[in-house]
Amino acid sequence: MTSMLEKAFSEAAKLPDIEQNALAKWVLDEIESDKKWDALFAESEDTLAQLASEALEEEEHGKTTRNVTLIESCLQSMTQSIDRKSKAMTV
Repeated sequence: MTSMLEKAFSEAAKLPDIEQNALAKWVLDEIESDKKWDALFAESEDTLAQLASEALEEEEHGKTTRNVTLIESCLQSMTQSIDRKSKAMTV
């Protein structure tokens, strides 16, 4: 446990029981929500990777237009977002 989280729990322990329960429910709900989003991203990641691969293959064969650049940009943006979220979860 990080020192910041330990401090937060220490301060929360001073709250009345009803506020502690509300805070606990909120924290648990947030954790559950993050797990659901992580699962959704994991499920879509394979599909997006396959679509990107197909688009790049079509580009190599001259079958595409400038949309490949848009796809690469979207994938790069998605990867950066996942990296930021991953780093935030380890702090």
